Amino acid sequence: MASRFFSIVHAAIIEKGELALPKRFVGKFRTELSDVAVITIPNGQVWRVQLREAKGEILFGSGWKDFMDYFPLAIGHFLILRYDGNSRFHIFVCDMSATEIKYPLHSSNVEISSHTSVFSASTTEETDYVENSEILCPCPISRIPLPASRHIPLPAKKERKSRAERETNVFKSQSGNLTFKIVMQPAYVREGRTVVHVPVGFKAFREVDRDIATLRDSEGRTWDVGISTYREKHTKLVTGWSDFVLDNRLEVGDVCIFELIDRDNLQIDVTIMRAQDVV
Repeated sequence: MASRFFSIVHAAIIEKGELALPKRFVGKFRTELSDVAVITIPNGQVWRVQLREAKGEILFGSGWKDFMDYFPLAIGHFLILRYDGNSRFHIFVCDMSATEIKYPLHSSNVEISSHTSVFSASTTEETDYVENSEILCPCPISRIPLPASRHIPLPAKKERKSRAERETNVFKSQSGNLTFKIVMQPAYVREGRTVVHVPVGFKAFREVDRDIATLRDSEGRTWDVGISTYREKHTKLVTGWSDFVLDNRLEVGDVCIFELIDRDNLQIDVTIMRAQDVV
């Protein structure tokens, strides 16, 4: 029975060249983890990465930096890891638009696996999700098409993206609700009057004749937050957002997942992932 979890690439992962595995995952599979993990990506390439223990955590150590440099991974990339047992992992990489990347062509110094497509497994296989990945996974494994050859798409130098498009994702939760993700930036959590930009792909705020949304946290507390639309298709949360930030002690690097529960009344459940807990 496969297990899946996810990781959002943040600055500490890039700087340290290591990735900590979720504690819940480690608690469940520690006894079968060896000193070396075998990592495969959808184009069939394989890495052997050290698994080491430090300060009570199990991390991808030596070899992980080579894995990151291969793509290369950047802050904001979203990794979906599928564990197949015996220290063998398949990793799928999504960019900041929540779309799976086009993988580089084979490199002569990387091992090639006979598993040319890790999506060949039955989509009905029983899956044990960990670390709430059933809520937060933006690109369902069974729905991602894989072309025969891939390369990393590089944006043109003149291409301009709004801050919301660069820093957020729009997707659907496992329950089918429209959902978006925002990584907290300094401007979103600073003291005083703050606003947060909503991704352009989240259209509900523009399609419903309301100027107030209700945010609800995991404890059932609620906040009414004003909605402001500008330049026709851009939206931001304004009045009331500062209270939400203060009451939840949001900090730079925290990740908020907004799930639209009631479209007509703009009721939204918010899941908060603290920066120190995002692996």
